[in-house]
Amino acid sequence: MAFDYLIANNDAHGKNVSLLRDPAEGARLAPLYDLGCTSVYAGLPSGMAMRIGAEESAEQVRSEDWRRLAEGAALPPAALSRWLRPLVDRAPYLGDRGLGLIL
Repeated sequence: MAFDYLIANNDAHGKNVSLLRDPAEGARLAPLYDLGCTSVYAGLPSGMAMRIGAEESAEQVRSEDWRRLAEGAALPPAALSRWLRPLVDRAPYLGDRGLGLIL
């Protein structure tokens, strides 16, 4: 979800993410697909398919929205911040989107 937010993929749906179950190794993330920046195409919805916290507009996402997301998933916000920080730090250009990830 954070990666889709960072690349401005407003068409990211939960159905695009799957887990594979291996009896020997347990569950793991399935290969990702349908990843791409959709916000550059005219005529596509500008709102995110999955809200972050209560926010539908990527440009309006702030740290409070990530806290709400973490709390809704029963995750400590500090843990979410530790997981997201390396992703944000490696993104080559975020514009204003990176600002919303600071928890």
